[in-house]
Amino acid sequence: MANWRSKYRFHEGLPCIEIHLKAIHNIFDNRDPSSHFERDIDADAFDYLIGLAEDLPPRQPFRVALWFAEPASETIPDATIVQAFRTHIGFALLRAERRVIREFRQTRTSFILGLALLIASLFLREISKPAPGDALALAIREGILIIGWVAMWRPLESFAYDWLPYVQQRRLLRRMIAAPIDIHHV
Repeated sequence: MANWRSKYRFHEGLPCIEIHLKAIHNIFDNRDPSSHFERDIDADAFDYLIGLAEDLPPRQPFRVALWFAEPASETIPDATIVQAFRTHIGFALLRAERRVIREFRQTRTSFILGLALLIASLFLREISKPAPGDALALAIREGILIIGWVAMWRPLESFAYDWLPYVQQRRLLRRMIAAPIDIHHV
């Protein structure tokens, strides 16, 4: 991470994440029949840019540079490309925000269920008092306790770790939507 600066071209003090395309239409998803400014960005191109942005430090602002190996188009002006790009990022951000909410809801539900199972196992353990020297009953009693804690394992793991990638994705998309976008024709 310390050597990330050597991998990027800088413009106006910001690292540039860049993609080079042969033609302007290559930035758009050809399966999307919408008008250009409403169209999806090509998934491979967008994933490539996301991958480059993920290589930067988490709070590092950046620029997006789109290079096209053809002259500017009158039918698809640069402003339309920028608008389409920002619209696509906006939709991706909305999906990421929904994923965070959905993941938190699922985690909360599984936590409540796991907690109920833990309480039930603790209750069963308390009411099952083994006779002194009854090894089988003692093993069953301890097994009930273990089952209760195992039921909490996944909910606790979800609370601790599972939602973090979604939050990181959301932060990255917020940085990307705020990034200046430069269009170049060579």
